[in-house]
Amino acid sequence: MSPTPPIDLDAAFRDSGWLRSLAGVLVVDAHEAEDLVQEGWATAASTPPRESRAFRSWMSTVVRNAAHLGRRQKARRRRRELRAARPELSAADDALEQWEAQKLVVDAVAELTPSYRQVVLLRYYSDLTPPAIAKELALPLATVHTRLRRAHERLRDRLA
Repeated sequence: MSPTPPIDLDAAFRDSGWLRSLAGVLVVDAHEAEDLVQEGWATAASTPPRESRAFRSWMSTVVRNAAHLGRRQKARRRRRELRAARPELSAADDALEQWEAQKLVVDAVAELTPSYRQVVLLRYYSDLTPPAIAKELALPLATVHTRLRRAHERLRDRLA
């Protein structure tokens, strides 16, 4: 038995209308069909079949397998997305959820000791910078930073 000649990929590429037709039957979207064809050619270029006479059969199998894998990946992605999806909230539900979150923060700030509550309110309610707070309260800037840091820690613990 004589060895088969190597595959002439250029000639095979020129005669590839059948491959586009096959890909068009396997998937609905024309862009996906073109992706399948490109994937088939990429596989043929990197790892061609051993026998040139079986090229069409081999290439058909490569494209069918790629289509099958693509369908499986889409189905898995769809299942993951459905598991992760939150039900849509109405505008009223969304507003209520936001209000409840704000109420939790307000309650947590109200429970801080007066010195911590004071710097938090000046920082976030009055929108003052730490240097402006230090000037307003006649405190060293380091004290303002320390009080803000400790207030943040207490708020994080309370809201966690």
